[in-house]
Amino acid sequence: RATPGAGAAGGVGYALLAIQDRFRSFALRPGVDLVMDATDFDARLARASLVITGEGRIDAQTAFGKTALGVARRAQAAGVPCIAVGGGVEVEGIEALATVGAVAVPVVERPQSMEEAMASGAPALERCAERIARLIDLTKSIA
Repeated sequence: RATPGAGAAGGVGYALLAIQDRFRSFALRPGVDLVMDATDFDARLARASLVITGEGRIDAQTAFGKTALGVARRAQAAGVPCIAVGGGVEVEGIEALATVGAVAVPVVERPQSMEEAMASGAPALERCAERIARLIDLTKSIA
């Protein structure tokens, strides 16, 4: 529990830590960092004026290194604003993202079952994107 990343992928990280002494070169790294490094994320970020990332749920687990937080950290380091879109958004996730200057925006607009949310996912995501675009336009008019 105390080792970051050990609970990832259903505990695979912990299992690997248990056998790490059998390997000469072994390090537990957040998957988001591996993916961003492999895709030259920082170079792309240098050309960006806004980052929009997403996660199924932005919640207490976000603080432990989920993708949205990893992306938001890199965006903050580059001085690029970041919006994290989540199918579900909880206060703990909002707070975790706020520590790196990112804003969380929920896709789900009202309480509903998982089945209902999944069935209406595409239209809800479109409406979420429209709200974000309107907020961007609004900030231009007050700047």
